[in-house]
Amino acid sequence: MELLIKRLINKVKEIANDITIPIIYQFLDRFNLVLYLHFEKKTPNIVFKQRDIYEINLGQNVGSELNKKRPCIIISNQSFNKGNTVIILPLKGIRETTRIGIITISIDFLKSGLKKPTYCSCFNIREVSKKRIGQYIGTITNENRKIINNSLSIIFGLKKQATP
Repeated sequence: MELLIKRLINKVKEIANDITIPIIYQFLDRFNLVLYLHFEKKTPNIVFKQRDIYEINLGQNVGSELNKKRPCIIISNQSFNKGNTVIILPLKGIRETTRIGIITISIDFLKSGLKKPTYCSCFNIREVSKKRIGQYIGTITNENRKIINNSLSIIFGLKKQATP
């Protein structure tokens, strides 16, 4: 722990002239969230169901990763959800520029408990701690599940993409 703190102090000294107040607030917010998730929030003793949508705090992004609290689909199977983590697909609101296709899937928001048109990009698949999981929102339709499974099979090379 001491080594980590020393490295942090040295890094701050290195970039001291470039640090702005907003950066300090972002760092403190992220640090506060990490402390809360690690030391205060208990891991829910729940086996989350595949296809369910929950609000999940994804934290801060690196590069083009999705961040903040957002609805996410639990895609890992219940038998794998008994541990401390689950595999999820984050959801995003649809914009005019969103191109729905093989990897970017429109979610039937009216039947899934969502409040607005939403999509998921199967490239955003990730594992998260159950401590990040918040309120239950709904469940995706069986049709959406089939489309997502097909897209994931293509991404992982388990199935070839059909040629038009």
